[in-house]
Amino acid sequence: MKKLVLLALILGISLSACSENKLMDSLSDGEGSTTEVTHVLPNYVVELFEAKETFVFYAGSSVCSACLFMKDVVSEVVERKSFPIYYVEINTAPDSQLNQLYLKIIRPQATPTYYFVVDGEVVKSFTPEIVVGDDTSLVEDHKNLYTVNFIDLMKEAGLVN
Repeated sequence: MKKLVLLALILGISLSACSENKLMDSLSDGEGSTTEVTHVLPNYVVELFEAKETFVFYAGSSVCSACLFMKDVVSEVVERKSFPIYYVEINTAPDSQLNQLYLKIIRPQATPTYYFVVDGEVVKSFTPEIVVGDDTSLVEDHKNLYTVNFIDLMKEAGLVN
């Protein structure tokens, strides 16, 4: 009986390690992409803060419909401006890493929440309402408008020309 319990414990640990490794394999820990949103763990964003980098990242959730819609908008921004934008999926990230990130930012009250960081300091944070205005329908036809609005916000913050 002890052998069976030990075997089950080992199997459980192996399976959880495999699923965490699968998550890790889908994440980047290097240079941000200039063609698509770069999915990273919170500790990578913390490193960018500590290095006093200038960057954009957002906190989202894999089960958030606004996050899924805005991912297309943000990907378009990355592509048009060749400026990397990082995505932290807070519903799957390790709590210990999220806690380190929350020492650098105000914990998001809604998803997605975007953060513009200049020289390691947050200069602006916002949710999609600032990009989409009164149009809460998030209609696909308006993706270009949302993209232009997002780029305008980046220009105002001095992130892009």
